[in-house]
Amino acid sequence: TSLPSLKTEEIKVSAIIKDIQLLINRKVTPDTDLIFFDEIQRSPQAFMALRYFYEEYPQLAIVAAGSLLDFLLESPGISVPVGRIEYYYLGPVSFSEYLLAKNKNQILEEFNNSPDKISEMGHKLLIQEWRSFLITGGMPECVQAEIDQADVFDIRKIQKNILNTYRSDFFKYTKGAQPIRCEAVFNYLPGHIGQK
Repeated sequence: TSLPSLKTEEIKVSAIIKDIQLLINRKVTPDTDLIFFDEIQRSPQAFMALRYFYEEYPQLAIVAAGSLLDFLLESPGISVPVGRIEYYYLGPVSFSEYLLAKNKNQILEEFNNSPDKISEMGHKLLIQEWRSFLITGGMPECVQAEIDQADVFDIRKIQKNILNTYRSDFFKYTKGAQPIRCEAVFNYLPGHIGQK
């Protein structure tokens, strides 16, 4: 499908701010507030408005996220606000971030040493944390559950819910019989990590 004609002169940031204020029932304070546009790819005009937010409200923090944002960026007729936005790619929690989240600062420091400088105790504790990380995984909700001292069964339930949500999302990315293929690939991957 093609996108409707998007005219930059139709973008009125002040009107967007007014609507946000109506929704939250208070004034937006540019120096302290953060506006978060989730799934921004659903509104190409909102994405294009980011440029005008920057120009008219440079002190206002804006975060725009979207799981299908790459598809929007490839669409014809989309004007990317060049020089007005910064891209950040969010991935799973790394082992270093996991240690940091758990306030294991000394173990993290040991982890950052060269292998020949890691003490025997440091190695033992790193292996222990690594095993825990492998069970918990890198999804932030699972890491937080472990920090909150959830048991392994609660963490596993969170993991299953996340996997089921991914499976439900296949229909957003595909058409026709392709969700079945996506499911097959998705199920195939864990047992074949590291292979082409």
